[in-house]
Amino acid sequence: MDGDGAANDADNCPFVANADQADADGDGLGDVCDSTDGLDVDGDGTANDADNCPFVANDDQADTDADGLGDVCDESDGLDLDGDGAANDSDNCPSRANADQLD
Repeated sequence: MDGDGAANDADNCPFVANADQADADGDGLGDVCDSTDGLDVDGDGTANDADNCPFVANDDQADTDADGLGDVCDESDGLDLDGDGAANDSDNCPSRANADQLD
């Protein structure tokens, strides 16, 4: 029906193309059809419209650098989790901003 290559009887979202058939919360409904407001695609207990990382479960909704993107989805987290300018691998406190690195 939607031309994504999945047979209609096996397509978890038959009216919207989703070739990968991703279903993060395992409810049988494809993520592209399951991502409407109020639903919880990743199954972490936070509705998509309030989730800071709606496709990856993050129960605590941690956002250490306060950029609005959950730590588990934040690409910068591998570099500088707390946003203080010191790379995580050399930061003496990588989860709390301390630009001067005083101990």
